Amino acid sequence: MLVVTPAVADEPTFVIQPGGYLQPGLRLIQNSPVGNDEDGFTLTHVRPTLRLSHADGGVTYSAYLEADTTPQFQLLDAYVAATGDFVEGVDAGWRIALGQLKPPISRATLVSDADLQLPTKAQLTTIAPDRQLGLSATVNLPFLPWLELSAGFFNGDGKNLATNPDENFMFVGRVAVRPIGPRAKLIESALGPDSVSVAGSAATVKLAHGTYDETDTTLGADGFVSWNGLSATAEILNVHHSFSAGAPLPDYNSLGLEIQAGYLLPLPGFFDRKIEVGGRFEQIDRNDTVPIPQPGNADQTQEHFTLFISYYHFKHDLKLQIMASHIVELEDRTASGQNASYDNDSIIAQVTFRL
Repeated sequence: MLVVTPAVADEPTFVIQPGGYLQPGLRLIQNSPVGNDEDGFTLTHVRPTLRLSHADGGVTYSAYLEADTTPQFQLLDAYVAATGDFVEGVDAGWRIALGQLKPPISRATLVSDADLQLPTKAQLTTIAPDRQLGLSATVNLPFLPWLELSAGFFNGDGKNLATNPDENFMFVGRVAVRPIGPRAKLIESALGPDSVSVAGSAATVKLAHGTYDETDTTLGADGFVSWNGLSATAEILNVHHSFSAGAPLPDYNSLGLEIQAGYLLPLPGFFDRKIEVGGRFEQIDRNDTVPIPQPGNADQTQEHFTLFISYYHFKHDLKLQIMASHIVELEDRTASGQNASYDNDSIIAQVTFRL
């Protein structure tokens, strides 16, 4: 962190915080006729970050940049924000952000890739809205600090698109009840303060596809609890895709479910609360109407049963994580009736180092 102190007392002081994280690893996956079964070392993320901030009275103004450089460069976050408290001494406040950022729609999506219990995010994040250009606001009211309200509107076309050619917007709302740890950072595991949160969220966007339109309506609910080394999270997300006349697809739903839990072992000495064991169950169905053409199709309905063990040397900033997954193809027949089950169980090990 670099603090830039002005030469004149009345001029603002700026704080510059460069950072980032690196996540190398190893993946082992069963061989099968379906592709994407290569064993080998991986480099999941190489992400530089930069935060600029300036406090002026009770308001902190900031700018944040985050990019991913593997397998190729892409801009992720790029926004300016203002944050403040309503009443001094009361854990309640507000935040407004403008730029490219995550819509407040899914807890699993909102948690940083560096703050996960497992090397990979839950599959349901693949059906949640991605980063978007837009405006969002969050408030914790002073008389109800445990009630967190978030809302925003975005272009709705995806990240790194500088314009909004269809002139439609995505509207997002999220309501979270957080009686314990009302403004704590969203992370997985019990490495942060004790926390309890239950939330519901919704989003809607209309997408133009030339000769027809698509309307996506997303509804989600999630919960999280962490206490004395034990943590658990659950989330369900449904996206209803509806199409106007002339579309090549019928209406369909995308549904994702995840339940995961972990326990930081109370071991003696140095390893106290540094080793975590746990598991995750998830189900993903990206298209509940159209049968898959071949095994391994991106829309194939699956269940994932995962066990994991993590070693936190310095919480989420320096950790080693190992997960083993058994994957079941619930959609086990193709559109032509052929067997669609295949071997794809995997073991993934990953190190995270964050500055």
